[in-house]
Amino acid sequence: MKSFKVIIPLLFFLPFFLGCGQSPEKKFETHMSKGQEYLKASNFKEASIEFKNAVQTDKMNALGHYNLGLAYLGMGGAAGLQNAFRELAQATELRPDLVDAQLKMGELLVLSRDFVNARKKAEDVLVKAPGNTDARVLLAAALAGQKNFSRALQVINEALKADPENLKVHMAAAGIHLANGDFKSAEGRLRQAIVLKPDSVDARLQLSNIYVFQGRIAEAEGEIKKAAEAQPKSPAPLVALANLYMRTKRTELAEKTLMAMVELTPERPEPYMMLAKFHLSVGRPEEAIKVYKAGIEKITEGAALRKALAELLLDTNNVKDASEQIDGILGKNQNDPHGLYLRGRLRLKEKKATEAAEDLKQFVKAEPASPFGRYYLGLAHEATGNPESARSEFSEAIKLFPGFDGARLALAAHLMALGDLKLAMEETAKVLEKNRRNPAANLIAGDISLRLRKPREAKGFFDNIVRVAPKDPRGYSRLALVYQMQGDWKRAVAELEKSLAIEPGQPEALALIVSLEISRKEGKKAIGRVIDYMGKYPDNPAYPLLLGRIHMLSRNLDEAEAAFKKAIEIKDDIPQAYFDLGNLYYGRGSFEEAIRRYNEAIRKDPRQSAPHMMLGVLYEKQGDSKEAEAHYKKVLEINPRFAPALNNLAWLYCENNGNIDVALSLAETAKGQRPEDPYVSDTLGWIYYKKKAYLKAVSLLRESLEKAPDNPQIRYHLGMAYLGKGDKRLARQELSRSLEINAKYPGADEARAALKEMK
Repeated sequence: MKSFKVIIPLLFFLPFFLGCGQSPEKKFETHMSKGQEYLKASNFKEASIEFKNAVQTDKMNALGHYNLGLAYLGMGGAAGLQNAFRELAQATELRPDLVDAQLKMGELLVLSRDFVNARKKAEDVLVKAPGNTDARVLLAAALAGQKNFSRALQVINEALKADPENLKVHMAAAGIHLANGDFKSAEGRLRQAIVLKPDSVDARLQLSNIYVFQGRIAEAEGEIKKAAEAQPKSPAPLVALANLYMRTKRTELAEKTLMAMVELTPERPEPYMMLAKFHLSVGRPEEAIKVYKAGIEKITEGAALRKALAELLLDTNNVKDASEQIDGILGKNQNDPHGLYLRGRLRLKEKKATEAAEDLKQFVKAEPASPFGRYYLGLAHEATGNPESARSEFSEAIKLFPGFDGARLALAAHLMALGDLKLAMEETAKVLEKNRRNPAANLIAGDISLRLRKPREAKGFFDNIVRVAPKDPRGYSRLALVYQMQGDWKRAVAELEKSLAIEPGQPEALALIVSLEISRKEGKKAIGRVIDYMGKYPDNPAYPLLLGRIHMLSRNLDEAEAAFKKAIEIKDDIPQAYFDLGNLYYGRGSFEEAIRRYNEAIRKDPRQSAPHMMLGVLYEKQGDSKEAEAHYKKVLEINPRFAPALNNLAWLYCENNGNIDVALSLAETAKGQRPEDPYVSDTLGWIYYKKKAYLKAVSLLRESLEKAPDNPQIRYHLGMAYLGKGDKRLARQELSRSLEINAKYPGADEARAALKEMK
């Protein structure tokens, strides 16, 4: 038994000792050999793994870095090209004589439009090898990129003279002619290329592109078909043919061509991708889903198809099936970045914002240049009440992809919610400049115009929505708000009826109709309408919630309480119902019950600032400054520009011997948000009084008094500021008037004491 126990560890460690016996040189050669096999088979991902292992074994081997660069080039995509450039640069640093690596770097520089450095790469090679054809082609491409077409043509013609049967040179010459707008010469050069190599797919497809640009569709189709005949196993002609059919609106032929491509290479994911995208482009998402599923069944390694399918299922709100696909992706690799991205999106849809943010953070860490990852992470931050981080991610998404309208509109909506209407409109306008018909952009622009009290301007935006999306109920609901602002009740109700006809169960439109009826003293009619909807939609908590608010307005508090509790009974995770109950109990003076309900609202949705604001007000009313301060700070974490919280927190600091400079900063920010608010001006003026800046204090407090002349506390503050300034007559006048208005207001005793001292 003892010998058995000894043998097991020895067997366990045997592979380790065997591995240690292999020299680093042998390991390097093994990985390089396997990598070369994968590279020849165009299996670039596996090749990259082998070459990575080779480079880890010998970091100073230039050929290892060079081959790893080639594998990354084959993988393509932005990340692949960036990695390729890095590895090729490392290879040339170790061995400057690696000409092909230098030229490949030059080609990547042309792709990134860095023509100056691309030209330098070509010229460096030509110094050492003046007759190098590939270097001449690179130099000509760089010169053409710099718009130096005469010199580019001179260089390429020299290359043609030296190597007249080189297809690559003819193709490059055609490209330069095209860039120079000389279609005739480009066509001639491609014709010569085809004479040299009749089965050249690239030459015929490039020629077909010229014909398409010139509107010679039949000739373009002919060249593509000849390319397909010349290379029947190449998918490229079928791709070009399908694109041509799509461009010319021959969708049936496009579909047949793409299906033929699937049959040609059933083991490759790309044809399935293209066929699925075709179905999406013609409005057939269900067919696209079928194509993805068929591909997943036929391809053993169908990760790319599974990811594309999961994304489509999320886009079409098929959450259950998307979850199954995502589980499959992460089941194979729990750290798969794209799998985490998809799960993050899924969790956003499931209202699991905290978990979504964690997944999306991991994805962005792995793929920092992904604008979509940044966008969805911004949404997750917004949902978890982290507005500054949300704004940062939306801005980064736009920086990475300036044409990303979704991110720009998310930023605009975010700015609008924070009250920064000017910046919000600027971002929205950038989307509308590209597409005046964009419904989402028109909606935000219209909402901003309403907030700015510009109903005529808002109407123009909402009219656009109705024209572009006549079945979207929001256009009609928003027009109702315009007419309400203009006092045209009849037209407002008519628009709301249109909205409800499209989507009968929507509470928002009903709430607007009810508010109009209440404003016209038709409370019974409004209550009857809501009760009718409660009967039609008994499982929708929005209607008893609305009924409770109507009863609150008419001070029927018992009926309101019953309605709010009914909403919670239907669905117990509605934060607004708890908040409304909190307001009801606050109005009754039942402060402990109000606190409990506000805290329940926060537990249901931590993103809400309103319950924290009310708790701050309530605790301040009870004299609990510490708790009040904590809740005002929480409001400002959620919305740093919320003026009431800024003002109230500034007041607490000012009155409770807090940091007066912090109080000043808060109050000035509040003033910037609400320049016309008399109570903000009062707070700011009183802070300046405390800082002995009496002239500034008097100016602000007089401004405040003009808007609230019957507020005794403002008069008290102004009186004290006059006293500090040395104007006893005006001080006596304001302090006396404050006591005439209310002899028991907070500060009345101090006013009497000041008056007594002035006698």
